[in-house]
Amino acid sequence: MENVKLGNKLLLLIASVAIIFIIVATFSSSYFLKQTYNQEVIHATKRRAHTIKTLLNEVAKKNVYSATVFADLDFVRTAYAEYNQNSSIDNAADMIELGVRPILSTIFNNSGSTPKVGYYLPPATLLFRSWDDNRGEDLSRFRNSIIEVNNKQSAISGMEIGQQGFVIRGIVPVFESEENNLLGAVEVSTNLPKVLNTINLYDNEQIAIYIDQNQAKKVTQLQKKSRVELSRQTIGDYVFLEESSEDFKTGNLNQRILDYASTSNFAYRTVGDYFYAAFPIKDYRGVTTGVIAMQFNQKELYSYISNLILILALCGLGGIILGVFIVRLMINKVISQPLEKILIISNTMVYGDLAEKIDYSSDNEIGMISHSINKVVDGLRNTAAFANEIGRGNLNVKFSPLGKRDMLGNALLTMQKSLRETARHEKKRVLEEEKQKWITEGIAKFGDILRQNNDNIETLTHEIIKNLVKYLNANQGGLFIRKEDKEEPYYDLLAAYAYNYQKYYKKQIKINEGLVGACAIEKETIYITEIPDDYIEIESGLGNANPSNLLLVPLRMDENVLGIVELASFNQFREYEIEFTERIAESVASTLSIASINSRTLELLEKSENLETELNSNAKQLQIARTELEAITETTSIKIAEANELLNAVTHSFIRADFDLKGNVIYANTHFLEVMEYTSKEIQGQHFGMFLLQRDQTELDIMWHNLVNGSNHFEEAVNHKTKFRTVWLLDTYTSVRNREGEIIKILYMAINITNLKKQQQDFHQRLLDLDSQRRKESEDSEQKNETCKTENEQLNRQLREMEGILQESKSRESEYLNRMKTIETEKFSLDARINELEKEIEKLTEEE
Repeated sequence: MENVKLGNKLLLLIASVAIIFIIVATFSSSYFLKQTYNQEVIHATKRRAHTIKTLLNEVAKKNVYSATVFADLDFVRTAYAEYNQNSSIDNAADMIELGVRPILSTIFNNSGSTPKVGYYLPPATLLFRSWDDNRGEDLSRFRNSIIEVNNKQSAISGMEIGQQGFVIRGIVPVFESEENNLLGAVEVSTNLPKVLNTINLYDNEQIAIYIDQNQAKKVTQLQKKSRVELSRQTIGDYVFLEESSEDFKTGNLNQRILDYASTSNFAYRTVGDYFYAAFPIKDYRGVTTGVIAMQFNQKELYSYISNLILILALCGLGGIILGVFIVRLMINKVISQPLEKILIISNTMVYGDLAEKIDYSSDNEIGMISHSINKVVDGLRNTAAFANEIGRGNLNVKFSPLGKRDMLGNALLTMQKSLRETARHEKKRVLEEEKQKWITEGIAKFGDILRQNNDNIETLTHEIIKNLVKYLNANQGGLFIRKEDKEEPYYDLLAAYAYNYQKYYKKQIKINEGLVGACAIEKETIYITEIPDDYIEIESGLGNANPSNLLLVPLRMDENVLGIVELASFNQFREYEIEFTERIAESVASTLSIASINSRTLELLEKSENLETELNSNAKQLQIARTELEAITETTSIKIAEANELLNAVTHSFIRADFDLKGNVIYANTHFLEVMEYTSKEIQGQHFGMFLLQRDQTELDIMWHNLVNGSNHFEEAVNHKTKFRTVWLLDTYTSVRNREGEIIKILYMAINITNLKKQQQDFHQRLLDLDSQRRKESEDSEQKNETCKTENEQLNRQLREMEGILQESKSRESEYLNRMKTIETEKFSLDARINELEKEIEKLTEEE
């Protein structure tokens, strides 16, 4: 056997194997092939289920990302702000629609599909939807996802029941950019059937969707003409919703497989020629709301397998019989000779020689092997040429590998990509190093300028603006310094430089004038680009100009803007140049601040020396003031004691009360309480009108109005009502003022003249009676007339005496009141003088 040629060995082997294979395959291949196929179908459906779940998760994440993009648009926050200001849903929705529609149109033109976008107000009010014209609808009774986003103020993604059944949602909150307040929510959604329709199904594969009955009821409530109909086919707790083809045999499914799928994440069964697999649909909270079922038709495959086995068996028997006679003739020509050629060429390829190809053009397997080896040779030649080009540094040469499994070719492509990336990073690194070197040298240069000229602000500013214009290759520049003015601060152009010449401009800009004023108010850099050539005038500090680019940088120290640097150039300022200018501005501001502090220190030192001299000269005045204060204090104490004694005497001699400016009682002495027959608690805070008769209310209201508006005094006999009776009092109302002359309260003092009034009334009645009696007894004797006359004179005399007593009482009362006013005025004056002296002494003491 060892000396038998390959052709004979091959012939014997083929015949033996063919016979054994046909015998064994005929009886066992059908069974094992079907079993193997069933196991493969189970694994394939599990992978299919995993692929679908992964696809749904990716769609949910994509929708969250898209919702984030639609939420971060500027006009969205503007629309929400419009609603919060005017409460107009239509205005806000129109603003969003105006901004969203062009974006959706662009997406449709690029991808052929349009996402569904919805905007909502807290907690779940519809503001705008891209797929219909509804606005202002309250969705809180069934859109828990929107309410949850507003409550948690964080994004959610996943499945939820909608008007069309299952919907994959991505919902994010919308916040204000600065204050971080919640404005609402933005949603991007995709229908589940639409996503499943994107899956490429096999020829014998179908998919169906089932929804939980409780969720199905919600869908029918949301939309009257829903695709979910409860009267349609129902399996246990699930209602049929969607299918990929009418060939799906829904009758082969039962409640058991759907229930098992909802609890175990995967279930399968075989019914006749059909294989079924199912897995649950879970919403964004992880709650199972439905099931996806897959159907595979195995009938055709089983029939194909059986026919194939029979045909192979017959062909094998015939082939063995015929092949024994033919193979022997063909093997030598078809196999042996070509294999020898292939062996020769292969041996040369082992040593890297790619110069020769196999000259064999037959269409058989050996010819295909020869063709493949020749393709390998061509591929290796191209690969070698590609490697040589990369070795020469040509990283842009194009190359196509032999296929996905061409390890060498793909490795070279990876190497080319890596070398390109390395070259790009190296170029970027060199540019960054050049920028950093430029910035470092500039900072060092301006650091020297600041150190050398910090004792002269004018020289310092000229050096700074001149070198800054040159270093940035700008055309002109100016440096403004803040000046304080009694009326309004302004910015003074202290240095200017243009076109390689020092300029001496005089310009003052107010705090709110032009771009310099705006930069000072905003305390931020202002950069203006692409200014038209026909722009007549720019309100900059450099005057009338039309440069292409204008840069204003504040010299800010903490929150104070000490000055403004203004630069104009026909070239755009690059970002790192602007950052460099801002860093230089910080250093300049610090130097100016230090210079200002040094100047202020010198001024304070000079003032301190002058103050020391002044303090020495004022020492004697302080001693004199102290002596005067002691004398005034002693005099004041005596006068205050006298005033208190007099005030106490008046308080206990008269009926007294104090009223605020509204007429409410704030103090009443014992005499007042005794006469009015009230306790202090009963009248505290009560209006003075409670002590007046109704007929006197109007007159005394006018009196009170005059008192609180500047009148000083009011005096009149008034009949008052007490708790149980009425009394006659001689009332005196006096305005009490503070040191500033403001009326602070009304002082009320009175004398009880009830008895006097009673005597006057008795006297008057007696006079009337006597006069009446005199008229009636006109015919009496002269003696009686004399007697009446005498009694009348006595009564008149007594009346005059009572009037004198009353007048004397009024005089004494007026004297007391005037004395009290004088004492109170003197007390206020003394208090003011004491306060002034104390402030002077305190000020002199601090200066010492």
